[in-house]
Amino acid sequence: MRLRRAAAADQAALRAMMSTSDGYAEGPPRAMIVAYAAAWTVRETPDEEIWLLEDARGIAGFWQTLPHPEDGIELDLFFTANDRRGEGVGRRLFASLAERVRELGFSCLRIVSNPPAAGFYGAMGCVEVGTCPPLPGLPWERPIFSLPLETGTTSATN
Repeated sequence: MRLRRAAAADQAALRAMMSTSDGYAEGPPRAMIVAYAAAWTVRETPDEEIWLLEDARGIAGFWQTLPHPEDGIELDLFFTANDRRGEGVGRRLFASLAERVRELGFSCLRIVSNPPAAGFYGAMGCVEVGTCPPLPGLPWERPIFSLPLETGTTSATN
């Protein structure tokens, strides 16, 4: 598997991965992610990073970070292809995310999680620090996690 920065040419494949994700199975969550994916674009800016993991079978997953005014950096998107679950793709992607955040000089990463993904983030060494209240278009609470990175290791890399 190869990790690389996403490019504009990857946009259609990444949108499709988001809009068909099993993590947003039905109802309001499905409608929200489908609408979000349709408008989302790959931006190649210094403040926003999108990295993907691919192999001969195609794109296995990706993540995107954004600046956060209080915490410095936040995970905005984290997706694995539905047909790649159980292959260690999420763990490998998360390890690359933690390493990149360290490289950028941050000591922690903020994550506002989709509720079904909360168990994954906990398994990766993230600590739940609160909840984000419902918002227009997101009518459910979402757990907020923090990944402390000052030790230089996470459970994803151990």
